[in-house]
Amino acid sequence: MIASCLLLSGCGLGLGQLPIGRSAEGDDYHVVANFPRADRIRLGTEVRVGQQLVGRVHDLSTDGTHALVGLSLSRSVPLPADVTASLELPSALGEPYVRLTLPQDPAQHTLTDGAVLDNTAIGPELESSLATLGLVLNGSGLDQLQTVMTEINNAFGGRGPEIRDLLRSANRIAANAADHQGEFDRVLAAAGAVSATLADNRAALDTGLTVAAPTMELLVRQRDHIASILESTSSLASSAQDLFVDDQDRLTTGVHDLADIVNSIQGFNDSVTPTLANMNQFIDGFNGAVHGDYLVFDGALDLPETVGELMTGGRVADVPATLQELLVPGGPA
Repeated sequence: MIASCLLLSGCGLGLGQLPIGRSAEGDDYHVVANFPRADRIRLGTEVRVGQQLVGRVHDLSTDGTHALVGLSLSRSVPLPADVTASLELPSALGEPYVRLTLPQDPAQHTLTDGAVLDNTAIGPELESSLATLGLVLNGSGLDQLQTVMTEINNAFGGRGPEIRDLLRSANRIAANAADHQGEFDRVLAAAGAVSATLADNRAALDTGLTVAAPTMELLVRQRDHIASILESTSSLASSAQDLFVDDQDRLTTGVHDLADIVNSIQGFNDSVTPTLANMNQFIDGFNGAVHGDYLVFDGALDLPETVGELMTGGRVADVPATLQELLVPGGPA
């Protein structure tokens, strides 16, 4: 007995290091729960489903960022693979335990040996609750809350009808938006299609912008010249408007005078056409004469009168002496 005690003391092995109370009762299997931290968790901590004890913590380790809590679970209680693990406190002075929560729609397959539980959480902690309560009781946050409530009371005090009208308007807007949900969806779908088209043609857009850059630079350099052209165009348009407004009667008279001139030219054309036809007939007969023969020609050739008739369409004596007589026949000389 004494030798056994000496052996145990010489090895430095304590009762806490013995693998006692770290495994579930009966046949068990091991899984690992990945927690952000595992404060106050020790080897042998209970693992429960509700109030039922289903296992214990058999290993504690870390990967540098998370706490890896090894759980020994009894095979007599099958658990779904999507079970949730959390660290809970039964009471303010109680010892923490690992709680396994079954989902409302559990998976068909169950946990197996070597599985890893990533769906974990840290339950409420007494220290954090007391710290929060102390923070509130010390006045931090209460003054701001009181200020907010005061400002709300000042904003809404005595404005009940306006607030009701505002709420009714908001309800109508929301109802109209709900009624036109289809239009909103179509607009968003069209915007998505446009965005997709732009994305597909990004290379062409980049090329267009690259080409447009020198053009824009040229327009910027010629800005003063373009502004001067616009000012000149505006001045020309103003002058044309003044001309058409102030000299409308004279323009109308000029158009009528041009019409008379055109009519006179048309009359000249009608009178000179037979004369030219007779001359052509005479020239044809003259050309048909035999060289050395003689040609009987009976007539009188009045060159001034003939040239005058060709140029004026009438007798020289009948040519008006002034433009007014030509434009207005029978007018004063």
